[in-house]
Amino acid sequence: RRAPSRFLQDIGEGEAILGAGLAAQPGQSRPVAEPRRRSRLARCRICGKGLPTPSEKALQRCRACPADIDAALLQQLRRWRAGQVAASGAPPYTVFTDTTLQAIAELRPMTDEDLVQISGVGRAKAERYGPALLTMVAESG
Repeated sequence: RRAPSRFLQDIGEGEAILGAGLAAQPGQSRPVAEPRRRSRLARCRICGKGLPTPSEKALQRCRACPADIDAALLQQLRRWRAGQVAASGAPPYTVFTDTTLQAIAELRPMTDEDLVQISGVGRAKAERYGPALLTMVAESG
């Protein structure tokens, strides 16, 4: 935010040294950078409090709020992930993390759009695994 040194302007190469358009004329001020925008704080879907930790953000609820989880669905999702891991040889977390599987079991997405709203499920994973996941959720009741 400081003005360039007057000595650089006297050299005649002040523009080149300072970069094009950065040398200020006397009485002119340089443009001020826009302030950073704050990211929107995730809120608990149950009580509305802010969610500071990544796992709370993924589950869309704070630790103090009760979990409404389908335990049988969660076990089915873990078995399914184990099959995916066995077929690909990749580590389990590259398919989905435990927190993401828990969020799927709690939130019970019904569409691809619902699925990509869950942290850890992007468009690529929704395209690859979405049909199987949505079928498991629908069949679990």
